[in-house]
Amino acid sequence: MEAIIIAATRVIERDGLERLTTTRIAEIAGVSIGSLYQYFDSREAILGAIIDRQLDAMLVSFRQIVDALAGLPLEATIRGVLFGLLDASREHERLHGPLYEEMSAARRTDCHARTLDAYAWRWYRVGAPDNVLDRSDLSGGRDGAPTARDPGKS
Repeated sequence: MEAIIIAATRVIERDGLERLTTTRIAEIAGVSIGSLYQYFDSREAILGAIIDRQLDAMLVSFRQIVDALAGLPLEATIRGVLFGLLDASREHERLHGPLYEEMSAARRTDCHARTLDAYAWRWYRVGAPDNVLDRSDLSGGRDGAPTARDPGKS
């Protein structure tokens, strides 16, 4: 399974999302197409696994950055988080653009929702401005924390 995800990531980074096919992924991974389908039932399932992996990695980076900046004034924390996340995303910069396009609201998974809630929880802990987090229903989020607002909804 790992070889398939790594191969798909390489195809996206080198050739773009439009060239990502299960046949090409299997070829680069060095597995048969049948083996690929034992682990993933479609190209979209592979994309979902890559997106989940990238979200997890960015969340780990986010947590480390916020923890390292604990105690700084809010403005310095925000600046540090933004620059830190930009640095962390550079490792796969040719991958993230196509993946963000693929992550339309209709395709978001539970993992995406958990990641956004985890970001909101960390911001809540460092004192993000009220217009970023929904503090009106503190019982709805994890551990009493607010959840991230959907930017498309007011």
